[in-house]
Amino acid sequence: MDIKFQFEKLDKNKNIVSVSPKYQSKSFVENFLKLLFMDMIVGGLNIYGIDGVYRGMGASLRCVVNMGGEDFHRVSALADDWNRLAVSDVGIIIGSGTEPILITDYQLQTKIHNGNEAGELEYLPCSGTNFTVNTGTDVASFEIIRIFRNNTGDPITINEMGISQIGSYSGYSYYTPALIIRDLVDPGQTVDDGEYLKAKYTIQIAA
Repeated sequence: MDIKFQFEKLDKNKNIVSVSPKYQSKSFVENFLKLLFMDMIVGGLNIYGIDGVYRGMGASLRCVVNMGGEDFHRVSALADDWNRLAVSDVGIIIGSGTEPILITDYQLQTKIHNGNEAGELEYLPCSGTNFTVNTGTDVASFEIIRIFRNNTGDPITINEMGISQIGSYSGYSYYTPALIIRDLVDPGQTVDDGEYLKAKYTIQIAA
């Protein structure tokens, strides 16, 4: 499996200002393997959610939820749970931390939260797209994309990024996000006030 990430900066009129090189993602963390194991074996394991709580999980679910909301780590499956999941808890998430990556990382070091206050970026919906299979080259891939907007009045620099996926616990009664990828962004991506930043992960397999 090969994973790369890339950034596009756009001005307030959504014109492309710059496009970064494609960076190699190296950093699946322990949670990824645990969630994959649970999906394939149909069993439960203890796992750290991004809220830092160590709990038994039963299965993994989606990592793309096109909703808004405040940071909210635990949601009831009996409620309108998908609409209550935090937009900045699921899918591509970003931060300003620079600490080296550990296989046991379960959250970003210093997460940049969703909003328009100092130090925040507005998280727009996260989407999965461009699922393709090329039988000529025996390569298949898809993309996960999220756009962020800076409305704070000051520049903000992104130094880390990852993907968070939902896991279920308490007999599918609750869901909580769990980090499956954490990457350092070097050089950091500075988003000026009024600018947008499009972050894209491309996940590819080859025969």
